[in-house]
Amino acid sequence: MDILRTHGFECARSERSFEVAYEDAWQRIMRLHEKHGRRIPATWRAQPIRELSPETALEVIGSHRLLPPAQVRGYWQRNSPGGFTLDFSCVLFDGERAFGAFLGRRMADICYVDVQVVREPNPVLRSLGDLFMMYRMLILHDEALRAGRDIPCRWLRFRSGEIEHRQTANLALRMGGRELAPQRAMSKRL
Repeated sequence: MDILRTHGFECARSERSFEVAYEDAWQRIMRLHEKHGRRIPATWRAQPIRELSPETALEVIGSHRLLPPAQVRGYWQRNSPGGFTLDFSCVLFDGERAFGAFLGRRMADICYVDVQVVREPNPVLRSLGDLFMMYRMLILHDEALRAGRDIPCRWLRFRSGEIEHRQTANLALRMGGRELAPQRAMSKRL
């Protein structure tokens, strides 16, 4: 990194990554959903991003700076290599108000959780929003497995800003995850 800095590059974004065994996440989320699922407001719904524009999620995640808007729009495209899984990824609504986003990708036996944000001041509702979106993703994956449309996922990998948006890091650690080496995106002004 020092070599890049000497040539005029600077750190544009830094990320923390966490890995959780899929089975550990499954067990924890199912237990939590059984215990707290009835507290999820009936007015909430998760809508797959296939049916939405990227701007819907960008309104929710923009201030967290988890992904640059251009990358979100690129990953949102139907045939984007390495892009978001359009049915597993969703935006969380309360009535017509978008207040959460779960954006993930599937590569081999790893499910990447690129963005998991619930923009809600009440910490109980924020936790229920995280639970709602994780439960939805795990159930959809399980249904796809049973129908023969997918292969088993062995790992969930979460990412969060190194400083910004600790919510994702805290969720991964609570599920027994381990932190991987930090990643930094370097850029140079031309």
